[in-house]
Amino acid sequence: MNGVSLKLNLAATDEQDLLQQPVVIRQDPAARPEARPELWAERRLTKEAADGDCPHCGSIVYSRRHKLCGLCGRDLPEEFLFSSAESQRLESLLRIEQARHRAWMRKGAASAFSV
Repeated sequence: MNGVSLKLNLAATDEQDLLQQPVVIRQDPAARPEARPELWAERRLTKEAADGDCPHCGSIVYSRRHKLCGLCGRDLPEEFLFSSAESQRLESLLRIEQARHRAWMRKGAASAFSV
């Protein structure tokens, strides 16, 4: 997920001046994952989505895991979905994370009852 920097000029003298100033949003190139591959190489799971909107209703597609649009319920194009390799990798990472969480919960529960 990319972050966007928001910079506001708060040098306005009164509220009316502040409301009339345009808000400029620019993405910091250094914040992009491609600019810092050493931080994102292992965490990046998939390619970027082909487009962010459902071609049928224009709704934002929040997840590439589901075959149907969350608003209109129609099938999404194949390029919107995870490939089988991406899907398998994601499922294995989720299973590993669930196992880590269960181990952490057992450790916490054991230490809580041993006091």
